[in-house]
Amino acid sequence: MELSPDKQFQNLLSTVVEAYQELGSIRLVESELGISMVKVRKLLITANAYDSHMAGTVNKLYSSDQTIDEIMEITHLSRASVYSYLPYKTDSYKLEVLSLDAENCARYRERKNAVKILQEINRRDHGDNYNPVDNSPNHNTEAGHEALWNCLVAFQKYPFHTVSGLQFSYTIKTGKNGELTKELWIDRKISKSLTWSSIILAYNNAVKCKDVLDRPKALGDIRGVSYLYPIFWRFGLIRVPEKMAAVLERPQGRKRKADE
Repeated sequence: MELSPDKQFQNLLSTVVEAYQELGSIRLVESELGISMVKVRKLLITANAYDSHMAGTVNKLYSSDQTIDEIMEITHLSRASVYSYLPYKTDSYKLEVLSLDAENCARYRERKNAVKILQEINRRDHGDNYNPVDNSPNHNTEAGHEALWNCLVAFQKYPFHTVSGLQFSYTIKTGKNGELTKELWIDRKISKSLTWSSIILAYNNAVKCKDVLDRPKALGDIRGVSYLYPIFWRFGLIRVPEKMAAVLERPQGRKRKADE
């Protein structure tokens, strides 16, 4: 049964809040959900889950019956900026946009669940003292490979970043039989593909390694390893240096603003 617009909106709010609490950054939520930073902030304000000096000032003035023009004069914000700091009214969220954002949130939850299952399989196989890169002989290879594949399917078109900061995504093409081929096509100026055999080789190396991997080649001399490195880091399969993690998670190559 299709959800009512009000229910969809409430689900959207809860997902955005959940993502913000987990990621701690509006820009990262923007990247994860495919929802603009301004909209994410406005949704968080609507859910009483975000506060900043400017947001507090605008809402305090609005609550004291100041007009939008008066708030603009006091804060030196544009009209659009003033509205961006005010909470949504449920009926002001366009239905077609709500449906699209709801789909984005559903994909976010699908990705999150796929990663959770992959990590739970590794945790179960490696015991209570689980380390994502533990080399346990009890590792369930078949289950791990299946969970890895499900993650790869869920993360199609997701914005990853290489160690040099270049953004990329990938898709998995459908074969003649209508099923997905186990080959990742990298979306860059020059299309590249990653075969399943290369992915599995890198994955098997990842689960054997206990160290922090400071470069892609640490996964092995494997074709496409510069792309697999950030993908595996996002899946929680490898650990990387802090400075490297900051590059890999950088949303859309833009600097963060103080007042997100």
